[in-house]
Amino acid sequence: MLRPWIIALAVLGLASLWMLSGYVGSAAEEPHPEATAEQQAKALPRVRVEEFTAGDNVRELMIQGRSKADRTVVISSQTDGQLTDVLVDRGDIVAKGDLIAEIDIESRENLVAEAKALVEQRRMEFTAADKLSERGFQSAVRLAETKAALETAQAALEQARNELGYTKITAPIEGVVLQRMTETGAFVKRGDQMFEIVDLDPIKIVGSIPEAEVGLIQLGQPARIAALTSKPIEGTVTFIAPQANETTRTFEFEVAVPNPDSAIRAGLTSAIYLPISGEPTHLLPASILTLDEAGKLGVKILDADNHVVFREVSLVDDTPSGIYVQGLPEHVRIITVGQEFVTVGQEVEPVTDASPATDSPASDPQVSEG
Repeated sequence: MLRPWIIALAVLGLASLWMLSGYVGSAAEEPHPEATAEQQAKALPRVRVEEFTAGDNVRELMIQGRSKADRTVVISSQTDGQLTDVLVDRGDIVAKGDLIAEIDIESRENLVAEAKALVEQRRMEFTAADKLSERGFQSAVRLAETKAALETAQAALEQARNELGYTKITAPIEGVVLQRMTETGAFVKRGDQMFEIVDLDPIKIVGSIPEAEVGLIQLGQPARIAALTSKPIEGTVTFIAPQANETTRTFEFEVAVPNPDSAIRAGLTSAIYLPISGEPTHLLPASILTLDEAGKLGVKILDADNHVVFREVSLVDDTPSGIYVQGLPEHVRIITVGQEFVTVGQEVEPVTDASPATDSPASDPQVSEG
């Protein structure tokens, strides 16, 4: 028979072993602090984010326009006579001063010679009367008469020379002959229209801008013109109407475009693109825009603690390269993938394009590319 104290020691030993085994088991089951943090991090939804910075909002305002000649001049005859030669036809390019037609001079050269002789005679008469007047042998009235006769003769000579000069018709501007209204051999009278010449350099592009936007453009600013040639060309705003059209409430404006070879014709339809500067904006891909519960348009961004925040935005412009919006801080982290699967106030794990490939959100089932 075992002694009572031996039995007591055995019971005490078994109890100690049981208690020790329970402590060790508990210690083995308790997670390591670092493991807990890692598990908690893995539990956060992962979203792809990108940093965006506001920039100057330079957009283009598009206005429909049409091309027109810089100047149009109608040439009329300044004397009567028969046309002896017409040197240009429709479509011909002429320079300023080019001879384009001639009228028979007839007796005009003789009239000039006669007018010259009369001027010399009247000058001699006036000189003699002036000398006699100085000596007191000629009255002031006679002196005035000879002076008037000289001036009349000089005017007649000038008129005769002009009549002779009018027989040679020259181009008053550089341009293209648009119309020829006469033929060689035709008799023209003073005032008869003979030619119409258009100046196409520079070519003018005319458009009408709404009154709400006329304040956005100014004289001298650049403009881009499309559809006139195979590639866009540059021009400059040279005119903005000071008064609106009463019917359309728009303001007419003009853009001058260099056209040295007259390749751009008048009357062509075109598109005028005017660069417009506004308040700083963010250029975003349209795919990251979302709606909140109230139906407001915005984006989901992250604060400094990686909590989701909804920020409402206003659209400024829609371009092929993206959407220009206002309403965001200058520097902002925006959720670009996964924004539809997280809620406002929720903490998330941000993933950027710079993250290692193993951390790519595409490999995490909690991040959706939708």
